[in-house]
Amino acid sequence: MSLSNKIEPTSDLKEFWKLVLKRVHVELGNHKAPAMYGEVSAIIPLLYILTFIAIWGDVYLAINILMKAGVKPAFVFIQIGADIVLAILPFLLLKLGLKFLDKVANKNLKLFYELDSKLERKDETQNQYQNRKKENDKALLPPVENNLLWCNLVTWTTNAAIFGVAYWKIHTYASTIPYNIVNTANGKMVITLAILVALFHIIATENTLIHSLFWFHKKKAIARYNQVMNINDEPNIDDTEIKYVGKYTTAKSGYTEIVKEDDDKIVLKYAYIIRDEDINNLLARNTDVKAKMGIIAACKQIQLNQ
Repeated sequence: MSLSNKIEPTSDLKEFWKLVLKRVHVELGNHKAPAMYGEVSAIIPLLYILTFIAIWGDVYLAINILMKAGVKPAFVFIQIGADIVLAILPFLLLKLGLKFLDKVANKNLKLFYELDSKLERKDETQNQYQNRKKENDKALLPPVENNLLWCNLVTWTTNAAIFGVAYWKIHTYASTIPYNIVNTANGKMVITLAILVALFHIIATENTLIHSLFWFHKKKAIARYNQVMNINDEPNIDDTEIKYVGKYTTAKSGYTEIVKEDDDKIVLKYAYIIRDEDINNLLARNTDVKAKMGIIAACKQIQLNQ
């Protein structure tokens, strides 16, 4: 993805028009997490299109086929409502305060704890490092892993329920006609639409809701970032020292930069937010594994606190 001063689609947009889901991840060995900033522009339009098609298919199937076949309107509107509620259920749970179901945040927090446990800091003794590692591994990481299990459980349950609604549509229509459902054009359409609607909801539900939550939580930061990048003056640069041990190479990507200062002090500089594409670019310009891990850990800690 080419760098620009705004968070907007560039080459990713071409992937979108080819209907290819191109996601940004920060990855190092077995450690991987989805982007917190940067992947929305190309994916969101396609996911919303799939969601719209799923809802349209629900309405068309309910009104043009099921109701005309004699299914009671109450049952028809129940199945429409069931699909919509199931599609937004994880998001509703998050809005109700179940923040532990934020899969993107949990995956990034897991990545941070994993890397933080593997890295020594310049200002700590070996004993302090072992104590910090033990706290990460025994006290901080397990709750995050449990949260991810809950995220997956909600996803699997929602997906199963959506397919259950699809089966209910097919069974309801089949019970209204005196012949085999697969022997009629409408019957085949009911089966096809019910399955496609379920698949589109499943494909779009989890990712759309994750990125919808991304928008709700991060849009102010992105708007602030874009506003600053659109003015002629240089943005205000924040900085933090990277205290992890490693052989760092100075590098810059966008407004995110690794700088070596006096006494071998390694400083991470950034403007308001750190984009995940920029993290990957910084990683590409560093060769030391510990330095790569330190860059990811430092950047993720900042992202998670924004």
